[in-house]
Amino acid sequence: MDIGVVVPTQGPYAEPAIFTRLVRRAESLGYGHAWFGDHVVVPHETAELSRREWLEAVTCAAVGAGLTTRLRFGFDVLVLPYRPPVQLAKQLATVDLLSGGRVTVAVGIGFLRREFEALGAPPYEERAAVTEEHVAVLRDLWSGDGPSSFEGRYTDYREIDAFPKPAGPIPILLGGNHRRALERAAALGDGWHPLWPSPDGYRAARAFITRRRAELGRTGPFTFSYSCPETRVTDGGPAPVRHVPYGGAAVPPEFSYVPPPPTAGDGRRLLQGDPDQLRSDLAGLAEVGVEQLVLRFWGGAPDITPERFEEAMARFAAEVLGWEPEERSVPDPPTGNLSNI
Repeated sequence: MDIGVVVPTQGPYAEPAIFTRLVRRAESLGYGHAWFGDHVVVPHETAELSRREWLEAVTCAAVGAGLTTRLRFGFDVLVLPYRPPVQLAKQLATVDLLSGGRVTVAVGIGFLRREFEALGAPPYEERAAVTEEHVAVLRDLWSGDGPSSFEGRYTDYREIDAFPKPAGPIPILLGGNHRRALERAAALGDGWHPLWPSPDGYRAARAFITRRRAELGRTGPFTFSYSCPETRVTDGGPAPVRHVPYGGAAVPPEFSYVPPPPTAGDGRRLLQGDPDQLRSDLAGLAEVGVEQLVLRFWGGAPDITPERFEEAMARFAAEVLGWEPEERSVPDPPTGNLSNI
């Protein structure tokens, strides 16, 4: 199983020194990829849940690539309607080319109406159709040797040159847990990247996607990914790990897309437990067809400071995965802005 980690870029993590250290530490510990969440602005009434401070996701991938030599970078997930697709295609192609082909793009349709409005994005109600068209635009601009043309409902261009191309094909994974999202992943994606479905739910969804891809005649590479619930290595036994996210803040209706955290067979939350329990969880996820795992060591709780996040990454790598970190120290991060790196 290919294992990576969501590196938080919001709230107390939205600091140059913290970003630099966590990205470098993820690579030195042996994780294969680092993923960034995506908000550009946050409606003030949701700031307690989403945090006010967010580093921009594509920029994080570009800076992260410059800080590392091996780590791949992805998005958990990139909201396609937020950005003009022609410009986004150029940005992602540039990051991929300059990093030597280290970009994976997981995309979603978004959920915060007022963020759509502030960005001047297409209508909120049409965000699924916009996402599907923007996937087609990205593929068009990243391929071919001649000029590109595209006629769509939201994007239209004729005979334009979009060069240089990415270092290689950039995988586009489709997020989402609902039936329409599964259809979208099967028809358009190079993979599926859902938000922590239960193992049984994942097994059924994988079977559906596999069947639909066969019906559509799609035979190319496809990655079955999994965006994890909050992951904690504990010293406890089988008792459930209870955690109230965000200090119990009220959850607006727009956040209802987030599924409840799945549970393990012994009643605790999946991916929260002692090392033996977590290894059992990983084996169970592999058994239902998960090929790529994206761990989440921070779900917004104030007790997981950046220092504790780094400790959690290291403990999981050593005690659960049995990895030996690279024999080199992680340089102290800069104390000023990113131009000091």
